[in-house]
Amino acid sequence: MVDAIRAELRVDLERQAESPGDRLLFDLRRAAAPELTPLAGSPGSLRLLDEARLRAVWRRSHQSASMSLVAVTAASPPALLAMLEAIGLPADRMADSLATPDPQETGASPLLLRSWYGEALVDHALADPHAAVAAYLISQNIARSGTGVEVGVRLWQLRDRTLIVVAGAAPSRRTAASIREAVQAALGDAVSSLDPCVIEDAVDRVGREYRTRARSPGGLVEQVGRMADSTGGASDALQYLAGLARVTAASLSEYLDGLGPPFVVELLP
Repeated sequence: MVDAIRAELRVDLERQAESPGDRLLFDLRRAAAPELTPLAGSPGSLRLLDEARLRAVWRRSHQSASMSLVAVTAASPPALLAMLEAIGLPADRMADSLATPDPQETGASPLLLRSWYGEALVDHALADPHAAVAAYLISQNIARSGTGVEVGVRLWQLRDRTLIVVAGAAPSRRTAASIREAVQAALGDAVSSLDPCVIEDAVDRVGREYRTRARSPGGLVEQVGRMADSTGGASDALQYLAGLARVTAASLSEYLDGLGPPFVVELLP
C-alpha cells in the first residue's frame, strides 16, 4: 500500500518538476519560504515515506487535545463529541521525532519552450484582508492591460505567511522582456492607482466571493476551519470580514509599501 502511494506521489512530483509553469511556482515558493517543505512533498520526503512514518504522523496530528472541530449541523455538542470518540483517536502522547526532508530538493528539470517569469510578495502574517484585495486589484490590472502575454495571480497562505504571486509566460526567449514588463507593471499599477472608488469596489467583490464560498454548509465549514487552522481563533472568519470592511486606499497603500521587494524567479529556454 505505502509503495503504491509513494509511486503515485513520485509520478506527480516528476510531472510538476517537468512542467515549466509548475516549476516556476515551486521555485517562487521556495525562494519566499525556503525552510518550509511543500505540502505536495519533495523527492527527499518521498524517500522517507514508509508505514512507520505514516503512523507517527497520524499519532502526532490526530490527538484530541490538538484538534479543532468545525461543524454545521443540528446535532447537539454531546452527540458530536460522541462521534469523535467513535472515530477512535489515539490517546494524547508525546509527538514522535521525525527526520526532516530537505525542502530545497527539486527533482527533474523542466523542458523549456517558452520564457517564464514570476514575482512573489511576502506578507509575514496570516489572514490580513489587504492581501486578497491587493491580489484582486492586480488581477484586474492584468485583465485590462491587453499585453497579449499569459499572466496569472495567486494568493497562497502558508504556515506562517501569505504570498501574493504574479507569474506568467512569453512565447520565446526573445520576448522574455515582455513578460517581465507585464508582471512588473501589474504590481506597480496596483500601488500607483489606488483610487478610493476602485478600492471600495474591490473590497465589495472580495467580500462577496468570501460569503459565496461560505454559503453552503460545507463551504462554511471550510472557510471557518481554514481560518481557525491558520490563526488559531474560532471567530477569526468573522474578524476577517470585519477587517475587510475597514480596508481603504490609504491602508492598502501602507500595506503594500510594507511588503518589501518581491522575490523573483525566471526560467529561460
